[in-house]
Amino acid sequence: MVAEVLRSGAYSDEVVANLVQRRFVATMYDVAPPAKNYGDGSAYDPDAIAAVGPMDELRRGRRGGGSEDRNGRVSADGYPTALFLAPDGERLGDGLWGIMPPERLLRGLRDVIAKWPKYFEPTTEERAVVARADAQPDDADAQLDAARLSWELAEFEAVVSRADRGLGKAAPPIRAELQYLNARALTCLGRDDEARTSLLAIGETTIGEAGAALTLAVQVALARLELRAGKPEAAVARLRPFCTFTAPMRHSGAVLYTTGLALWRQGAHDEAKVLWRQHRRELPFDRLARRSAASLGLDEAEAFRNQELFETKGWW
Repeated sequence: MVAEVLRSGAYSDEVVANLVQRRFVATMYDVAPPAKNYGDGSAYDPDAIAAVGPMDELRRGRRGGGSEDRNGRVSADGYPTALFLAPDGERLGDGLWGIMPPERLLRGLRDVIAKWPKYFEPTTEERAVVARADAQPDDADAQLDAARLSWELAEFEAVVSRADRGLGKAAPPIRAELQYLNARALTCLGRDDEARTSLLAIGETTIGEAGAALTLAVQVALARLELRAGKPEAAVARLRPFCTFTAPMRHSGAVLYTTGLALWRQGAHDEAKVLWRQHRRELPFDRLARRSAASLGLDEAEAFRNQELFETKGWW
């Protein structure tokens, strides 16, 4: 069940997921065989266990397992958040342990990349994207491609730099996406006021299906900033109209989860759970569906509670 906290927490975060997909080959496994497994017995993987080593040895005296107190806070210092192996099987460092928000997990991933850079070289395609953008500083398309790549690599300062270059001569649809990526990066850098200004500048500049998805993404990003500012009522007012839809769009799951989180922080727990159940039922494969499920609590979701309900630091 501790794995559920990881998959519904830091690993469901877009920034973390992007970097993992760009620089790591990820696998999640369970050391408990199906007959002794209280969670997902299908995750048992003897080959992974053999490659990584016995968990008791890896823990090195750390308290094993996980527990949830009456207030919903989870402790799992003896549970690995991530263990790292090189292609030849060498273990890279001691790994990351315990339940952590996305920002802290990102720092851990970056530390591994910095300590063992030979395993994390840019691809030929990535080098080409950067080279084109450097050679054509006035080409908005080239800067957008580089900004997208920098965003997926969690290189936030580079996103801001690329966006600044590209905005000068960008057509409306490209301008809108550059402003959005700029705002997301500024949020991750803690520059919330600048992020809000960038989001509000987007306006109705996009058209078509892609434009509608971006418009929804902007509303979610603004709502997240309102939550960070301690204004859940503003986030609810912003997103509630988008919770009723006939056909879901790319960010509809984020709308349901985030509106539920805002309601929860207002004290409207039952209303929040209605939206999380809707998310879990209607969009079960959405990136944040596990986080909505984990927000429902141990009895209903058979998973430890989503820690973003109790922690405000380290979440974007």
